[in-house]
Amino acid sequence: MSASSLKRTRPLKVLKCNAFNDLYRCWLSLVWGWLYFGDETLFQLLIFYYCSKMNLNQKEKARIVEAAEAAYLAASFSLAPAEVAKELGMKVFQVWGGVASLMANDPTGGFWSRVIGIGIDRPISVDFLEAIESLYITNGCKVATVQVSPLAQPENFEDLLSAAGFVKGHSWIKLLRELNDIPDVESDLEVREIETSAGDEYGRVYWDGFGLPDPTLQKWMSAHVGKPDWKIYGAFDGATMVGVGALYLRGDVACLSGAATLESHRNRGAQSALMVARLRAASELDLSWASTETGTESEGEPNPSLHNMRRLGFEEVYQRYNWVKRYNQ
Repeated sequence: MSASSLKRTRPLKVLKCNAFNDLYRCWLSLVWGWLYFGDETLFQLLIFYYCSKMNLNQKEKARIVEAAEAAYLAASFSLAPAEVAKELGMKVFQVWGGVASLMANDPTGGFWSRVIGIGIDRPISVDFLEAIESLYITNGCKVATVQVSPLAQPENFEDLLSAAGFVKGHSWIKLLRELNDIPDVESDLEVREIETSAGDEYGRVYWDGFGLPDPTLQKWMSAHVGKPDWKIYGAFDGATMVGVGALYLRGDVACLSGAATLESHRNRGAQSALMVARLRAASELDLSWASTETGTESEGEPNPSLHNMRRLGFEEVYQRYNWVKRYNQ
């Protein structure tokens, strides 16, 4: 496999949930079993069988969360204005069932050069890793991060990554929840969807919230506001935007991303209120799932975001490690 065989991408589609179809088949089978056999035992067995089929197994959850994040990343890169993409060296490719994003001139130091969504249905191979390395080096990237689900194939994928020179680094938590029973939260801040005219302010608050007031990155984030499949929310203290959160809609899944709160307004419930607003918006659109991710925590480094997500009904799917390789240019 060569780097030239990797294709520039359009935003990916994610797994469509078939809960309605499952319920319909369950109802038909139950009626058929009851009328034809008149057997209460068979009736109960059919209930058990179809209820168990409607529960997603771990691999199906992995497909949802990985595909959702890959779709979000591809869509986000596609929104970069041409001058921003050129200045930052931004490109995105479809690779091995997932996405490879490249940012050769990344002000964050390499966060945006990463490969995600791979290995679930198509096993990782030595040829693939060689092609990835060629892709990143050819495009002037100084670092590449491969984020691989623990359910990826083959089982020895960590050995393959290690042999290719990737180093196991920090990990993220992938989370998923159904879009029902969304709780209320308290905050003295007002949360509402913002319009295109507030795009510049969104970009500023987003990157100021991460301590990276970079004007080029701000232009990129500003371009997300008002675009199809995106709903951008702000948390306001009076007329001042102090927190932000993005919602990307794809198929039957809502991807919660692009969230930050200014340091001056933390611990006032902004993040939870922004999550609830996005969850409710997705639920009103009859989507079935919400997916998100955050960093892991340790005894000395707690992650309040993780606790907020769990309080709001998100359940951990798994812990996913970042495999990092740096290149001398």
